Amino acid sequence: FKQVNPQWTIVPNAGVIMGSYKAEFYTGATPNVLTYSDSYKTTTFWAGLGAHYTPVTNILAVCEGGFGYNTSKYEYKPVVGTSGSDKINFLTFPYLKIGFEGQVFDWLDIRGGATSYWQRASQDFDPNPNGIKYKYNYPDNATYLGAGLHFGNLHIDTYTNPQILLNGFNFVSGASTSLN
Repeated sequence: FKQVNPQWTIVPNAGVIMGSYKAEFYTGATPNVLTYSDSYKTTTFWAGLGAHYTPVTNILAVCEGGFGYNTSKYEYKPVVGTSGSDKINFLTFPYLKIGFEGQVFDWLDIRGGATSYWQRASQDFDPNPNGIKYKYNYPDNATYLGAGLHFGNLHIDTYTNPQILLNGFNFVSGASTSLN
């Protein structure tokens, strides 16, 4: 974190996640015979730059922008038959995140935020006798609304579906909106 002044703090971040598994599946009968195996590998990395802004006491606004990349591969290998694989890549450029938290009363904080991930994905199969390859470009947007309640040492955090502000409760609007 780099504190520029008492109101602004710059927050660079980056990360890498790697994972894999391999599993073998057997008949479960006697004798126990291997029928197929599958494996999954994934690698994700991202980098972003964020900022914390505190205009006054007990008010915090945050924002972040960056990019990310994920590649995943699933392989299926039967003992008898044709092996196959499914490979998918996601490029997220840019991603944007904003949020705020503020104290309303000594016992109540409200918070809200939004995220936008601009995704570019491609998916490829092997074997692929028809040469089919999928490509997707889409935004993945979400909004968040919540509150924090403080009663002595008891702290309760809540989350509300923001669509409830637009649709109201089901008995008022007829829209299918839940509280979670």
